[in-house]
Amino acid sequence: MKRSLVALLLSALIFPGLGQLYNRDLKKGLCLILLATAGVTVIFLGGLILLNYEYAALYPTPLTRALFQEMVMRILQHPLILGAISLFLGVWVYSVLDASRTPRRLSTKE
Repeated sequence: MKRSLVALLLSALIFPGLGQLYNRDLKKGLCLILLATAGVTVIFLGGLILLNYEYAALYPTPLTRALFQEMVMRILQHPLILGAISLFLGVWVYSVLDASRTPRRLSTKE
């Protein structure tokens, strides 16, 4: 029971895939870490690139708080960002559920 709780907390609170590494499932853990990292990278770098394009189109206009909020809302609705957020959330949910179930499966085999 303690092992599954630690794995769940690692995957839920620290980063997806760490619970699988704690459970000694290296291939699955590394795959989940890579997928989650790819999602986070696309969210941040894609968001910065899209923010640059959004502001470049409005450049002579001074950047106000309201304009910035409007640009961020448009960027969050972009398919690239929505896909990356969906990827990260899917990997995170799968990682948490799998990390909490794997120790029970391992203990029944022993």
